[in-house]
Amino acid sequence: MTLKGDRGDWRYTLAEELVKVKDLTGAVAEYQAALKLNPQDGDSAYGLGYAQQLAGDLNGAVSSYQTVLTINPRNSNAHFNIGIIKQQQRDLSGAETEFKAVLAATPEDPSALINLGRTYLLGGDLNQAVVFYRQGLSLDPSDAPSFIELGNALARLKDMTGARSAIESALALSPTNKQGLLALANLDESDNNYVDAEQIYRKLLESNVNDLEVLNELADCLDAQNKNEAAIATYQRIVQLNPRDPEAFNSLGLCLQRNNDSNGALSMYKKALDLNPNMAEAHINVGNVYLSRQIYADAAAEYKLALVTSPQSTLAHYNLGLALMGQDDFQGALGEYKKAIEIDAKYASAYYALALLYIKQNSQAEAIAALETYLAIDPAGQYSEQV
Repeated sequence: MTLKGDRGDWRYTLAEELVKVKDLTGAVAEYQAALKLNPQDGDSAYGLGYAQQLAGDLNGAVSSYQTVLTINPRNSNAHFNIGIIKQQQRDLSGAETEFKAVLAATPEDPSALINLGRTYLLGGDLNQAVVFYRQGLSLDPSDAPSFIELGNALARLKDMTGARSAIESALALSPTNKQGLLALANLDESDNNYVDAEQIYRKLLESNVNDLEVLNELADCLDAQNKNEAAIATYQRIVQLNPRDPEAFNSLGLCLQRNNDSNGALSMYKKALDLNPNMAEAHINVGNVYLSRQIYADAAAEYKLALVTSPQSTLAHYNLGLALMGQDDFQGALGEYKKAIEIDAKYASAYYALALLYIKQNSQAEAIAALETYLAIDPAGQYSEQV
């Protein structure tokens, strides 16, 4: 960096003190004043960028850091901070360029390696992300959050052994790390070890009984274990704490429906739709209640609403076909079953429903072909013994 001119030096010092006491507006003004006195003052340009970054003026910060780089193109801190901002702004190509610039100067900078890995993770390049996380963590094995991110990336790559090892490394550094414990519980669930996962969630709730993130994880875990009453109680707690959560109302409705409380379920689905009228899953669930009650016209209307926002939903097309069949609209049902199959050629139930429709139309050859396809896809399926 260039040396500060004598006239701006006191302003630079004052600006530093203002940053320390979090008077960022004052700090920005003093750095700008110092730069007016000496436009080649790299320290003040960097300080200005840092104060702007802390204040949330990310574009201004990038501009200031770029000024630093015109003074000293090899300033790794400026490149790094621009990379962080580009990452926040989801300009992942820009972030990658900046972190690589840091690594060109200092190839073993663990923060740059990890953030390059994080950039690849945000962009969905999991393999590259894992490479750079591992390089960075080999140089700085004290970064628990980055071990968690590595573990999550490995889990998405289905490397559960590697994922568990990374998460355990994080928890060895920080045994009470909430995100690490949640990641471990998620790994347990992926191994169908719901008992251990449930224990982790309940342990986390001991420190905060109203933690909505953990409550949602616990509710899903209980649901997966068919602990219906406990799941219902947990979802009820969630909607009590956050009555603006359509997903929780919908999930509560599913549990109530499995508990043979279709009226309660319908009420919850409708609350979900009050909060989010475009929630396709809730429309399908309302339709399913009506379908089970043989209120076919209302069921069909709900499935059609679901298809407005989720036109590729095989379940909505299939169930709409069932509702149309209930109204003796065979051609309409035929079209919906075929749409479901177009979207998912292995959607076995649609072939069985198609066969039943062909039987009603006395199209024996088509019915046999549909049944044969159904059995080829799902030989031990729900309807296989009836074929």
